[in-house]
Amino acid sequence: MWDVILDAIIDTAKIIPILLLVYLLISYLTHHKEEPYKFLTKKGKKFGPLLGSLLGVVPQCGFSTVMADLFSKRAITLGTLISVFLATSDEAIPILITKPTWYKELGIIIGIKILIGILFGYGIDLILELFEKSKNKKLKQKALDVHGNLNIVDLPHTHDTKCNCEHDHHDENEKEHHHQGHNCTCCADNIFLDSLIHTGKITLFIFIINLVFGITIYYVGMERFINFVSINKYLQPLVTSLIGIIPNCAASVFLIELFMEGGITLSATIAGLSIGSGVGLMVLFKNNKNIKQNIIILITLYVISVSVGLALTPIIN
Repeated sequence: MWDVILDAIIDTAKIIPILLLVYLLISYLTHHKEEPYKFLTKKGKKFGPLLGSLLGVVPQCGFSTVMADLFSKRAITLGTLISVFLATSDEAIPILITKPTWYKELGIIIGIKILIGILFGYGIDLILELFEKSKNKKLKQKALDVHGNLNIVDLPHTHDTKCNCEHDHHDENEKEHHHQGHNCTCCADNIFLDSLIHTGKITLFIFIINLVFGITIYYVGMERFINFVSINKYLQPLVTSLIGIIPNCAASVFLIELFMEGGITLSATIAGLSIGSGVGLMVLFKNNKNIKQNIIILITLYVISVSVGLALTPIIN
């Protein structure tokens, strides 16, 4: 048993230096004085899903919490929010960066998550835009009087209201948006302290999971353990997507460690990481008062993640 504990300590200690360097870089990017997401709330909205997917790939849940907060203020589109959530891998990428033998899988995970973020982000925005145009067209038709003239009084001023609303939100919350990604209590203003906190936190998670794996394998045996967690590969995306919903860094750490141990397939891992946005979903449910909308977003993310996992199962495993 002591050998198991010692192995867990050694395996965890090996990745600490690389984790610290990675988190120093990430902390610098996410603490930069110029808000890296500011352009998404202005004229760049049409590029929202594309840029949101690229931002979401950056490790940690900082950008997902930012976007959840901005969406609750209606400063970004639903497609942009979905793209960020789908692209976010939380702590999985830093762990894989410390394992050079897994760089191929790391590239596949990043590439697929960016792709699905872009595709589903733009797809959702397009559907909503078409729905809105159809709705406005019906309202205009109802507003026509018997002589076929447009009754301006009956028309909703959707365009002006939207602009004023966004303007008000921008003025009122401009300062609040700055560094909003650090709503999570694990973050600090100093990039060195922030990187140390994240490194310590993830190191603890990794050690605990390594220890649990080690003890389990010690008593059960590697082959039996793998057979136990390796349910039918077509059912795995359903389970891993449920694990990914957990609003905590531990979910992504658990999924990626389980994948590297051979317990789940790559497609199931991608499914779980696609819905896993760290504390982003928790911030969405906290700040966005439309509970029905939040539930629909959660269900949408789950359906997309499972579908992607199932579609990829016969291709990349």
